[in-house]
Amino acid sequence: CRLVIPPQFRHDWSRVICNIEDITDRKHAEEALRESEARFRAVVDNSPAAVILKDLEGRFSLVNQRFEEWYGYPAEDAIGKTSHDIYDKSMADAYVAQDKETLETSSVIEREHDITSANGDIRKVMVTKFPVLDVDGQAVGVGTFNIDITERKRAEEAIRTRDAWLKGIMENAPIQIVLKDTEGRIMAVSRNVAAEAGLKREDYIGRTTADFLSADIAEIYMNADREVMRTGQLVQQEVVEKFPDGSPRHMLSAKFPLKDDEGAVLGVCSLTTDVTEMKAVQAQLHQAQKMEAVGQLTGGIAHDFNNLLAIVMGNLELIEDEIEGDNSLCDLLHAAFSAADDAATLTQRLLAFSRNQPLMPKTADMNGLVGKMIVLVGRTLDHAIDIKSSFADDLAPVSIDPGQLENALLNLVVNAQHAMPRGGEIFIETNSVTVDEETAEGEFALTPGDYISLTVRDTGSGMPPDVLEHVFEPFFTTKEAGEGSGLGLSMVFGFVNQSGGHVTISSEPGRGTTVTLYLPVAREEIPEEKERNDASDIRGHGETILFVEDDERVLDLIVNQLTDMGYKVHFARDGKSALDALDNIPALDLLLTDVKMPGDMNGAELALEMRRRLPSLPVLYASGYSAASLMNKGQLEDNAQLIEKPFKRRELAAKIATMLS
Repeated sequence: CRLVIPPQFRHDWSRVICNIEDITDRKHAEEALRESEARFRAVVDNSPAAVILKDLEGRFSLVNQRFEEWYGYPAEDAIGKTSHDIYDKSMADAYVAQDKETLETSSVIEREHDITSANGDIRKVMVTKFPVLDVDGQAVGVGTFNIDITERKRAEEAIRTRDAWLKGIMENAPIQIVLKDTEGRIMAVSRNVAAEAGLKREDYIGRTTADFLSADIAEIYMNADREVMRTGQLVQQEVVEKFPDGSPRHMLSAKFPLKDDEGAVLGVCSLTTDVTEMKAVQAQLHQAQKMEAVGQLTGGIAHDFNNLLAIVMGNLELIEDEIEGDNSLCDLLHAAFSAADDAATLTQRLLAFSRNQPLMPKTADMNGLVGKMIVLVGRTLDHAIDIKSSFADDLAPVSIDPGQLENALLNLVVNAQHAMPRGGEIFIETNSVTVDEETAEGEFALTPGDYISLTVRDTGSGMPPDVLEHVFEPFFTTKEAGEGSGLGLSMVFGFVNQSGGHVTISSEPGRGTTVTLYLPVAREEIPEEKERNDASDIRGHGETILFVEDDERVLDLIVNQLTDMGYKVHFARDGKSALDALDNIPALDLLLTDVKMPGDMNGAELALEMRRRLPSLPVLYASGYSAASLMNKGQLEDNAQLIEKPFKRRELAAKIATMLS
């Protein structure tokens, strides 16, 4: 209410005119405006975005607290300023150009910018500019929202990086990867899964394992999926599938849950590896380890056995000297010599599978050796068995121990005969084979190169898989008790591997057995053997020999033999005694010593100390172990002179005479 008094009546209150105007609506409007402005200010000041309003001249008319925090410019100081007053030139130019574009197009525009905040951080900002219009729709300025999108950009980059990693894994992983949801539906597969099946990866999406594998195999995998989702734990299993040819395919599967940030299971990830080749290599390693274990056992037995044979053969030779001329007794002695020789040969064959057998390789013609053996074994085969052969022409020579090759072929033919009690056929053939790197890394445990193959195939009863996997094991046999030692194929295996080759075997019940030996082609010509001279009459000329041996029976025997040969002999039973004896020997011409002896000093260590005192002293080792075994164990240097027990007197005489000359 408002009272209006005309001037002429201001002193005359008898005449007062009142003009009353209702301003309620205006007051309400003013209050509403103040409330609206307060709300607007609260929204602007508390907005996560930096809010800016500019007039048509580009002067700041409003900024909020976020602007002040970001740019470190007080809000009251910004009013009336322009972009060039606040930002660096490049940023100001960009903002001014965007303001102009907004006003000219009367549209909203968005741009991303990197800004340097007041604390020096580089942040990414989404700048949104829009025209500010009056009630008549005319532009009166430009509004700006600056929204900090730094964290969003980081998250997007993390997602892109993760997706790139995942894509790289799914494209290049050597293992098969399958991702499934909780219903067992396939969400993604790695490239190799689809490639192996000849499908596209999208062919798998939304389908289940049962759509691609046989029912029994699919059920195994899906049961594992359900176990993972039930327990939330890793499940590993080996599943035997089949290759197209029906052979077993060993697949090692690891399944684990896919979880969200809260730990809820979203699906299952399967990692599957084909371990068929690895299983084959493991089997080969297991076989080699068993060979090594049995080889160590037989090596020790052979040492003691050879010592016993040395005593037997040495004493037989002494008896032979005493009964010279008595033909009836000489025949008995020769029979005993023959048995002792056979026993020594048996020891060598026992060592064949353990790679401890001393080989005597020669450059030989494979076809010639095999041809001779076929003639010999053909006479011993049952008349119902036919033996056929096929020899490749122009075979390269092989570097092989002929005796061991003949023994291996004999074993294979005898095994083939036992598999055909009612008769059949044996095929023997030779061929040239080149093993490349891919083949060498696959089924062949060979280095790449050229080989000669010898194959023995029969039409016999064959073997089931559970028997086939054990055939190279020593003492494994399918024959009746007393009919076989179980060493035949293991000796073949050991001999071929020691020769740098490989053995393969395949067999099926009712379809016979095929064994193939791969032997390396000879690279160097081996000098022809010189004719062996009869060393039975070779005698010494009073040279002095120191003989060291811990077995008293062998010691007595060799001392007697050396004395009979015309040598002066000193002896000792261990290394320490030998060094003590050296002080009482005026001139020593040869050290003959066992390799393995009691005490702290073996034969090689004794020889080293002897040569320290007598640098030019010849040393001859004698041992029941093979040279290969001693060298492999580091107990004998490569160029050492060794005579292996059991040896004949003439062999010892010839060896000593050669060394003393």
